Amino acid sequence: LAEGLGTPAAVNWRGLGGLPLSAAGGATPKVYCGLGAPDLAEILSHLRRRLPSSPLYAVGWSMGGCILVRHMAEAGEGCELRAAMAVSPALDVSAVQRYWQGTPVGRLYGLAIGFKLWLYFLSHRRELAGGPVSVWRAFLGVFRGYEDEVFAPLWGLSGHEEYWRRCSVGEELVRRVARRASPPVAAAAAV
Repeated sequence: LAEGLGTPAAVNWRGLGGLPLSAAGGATPKVYCGLGAPDLAEILSHLRRRLPSSPLYAVGWSMGGCILVRHMAEAGEGCELRAAMAVSPALDVSAVQRYWQGTPVGRLYGLAIGFKLWLYFLSHRRELAGGPVSVWRAFLGVFRGYEDEVFAPLWGLSGHEEYWRRCSVGEELVRRVARRASPPVAAAAAV
């Protein structure tokens, strides 16, 4: 930053970092999850308005990396970013979930993440009241899968398979991003 790269900005996704959940037009608020590419587009548009002459760069980690790659692919030539780095993106959410569910460590990790998600849900239960997900259903998500119990109903999806498919980037979108990149992959020494 001292070398003139610009002004840093960090994103607090929906309901994270002490932010309330909200939704336009009285709709049920949506919790943060892998379907956040439209949120990223809004964030970048906001930054572009606030910093019209500054180049925009982005780094996304894990699901944030997946959201970043999806946004870049969907935005195409209209993407506001000069450069981006996706660190360990979950490009195929279905494959990642199936792998984790098939290992003891993965199942423990899923319980730990599920419990954290339940606490997140509890902290936003007032904003989510009257929606398709109850506190009890969110608690069941700890054991039965948050995708089926929380994310899919809140986003109007049929279940975990549709959620995983919609969150995944897919090979064609990755190819689209790679064709635009110059160079598409940087050597570790260059970072």
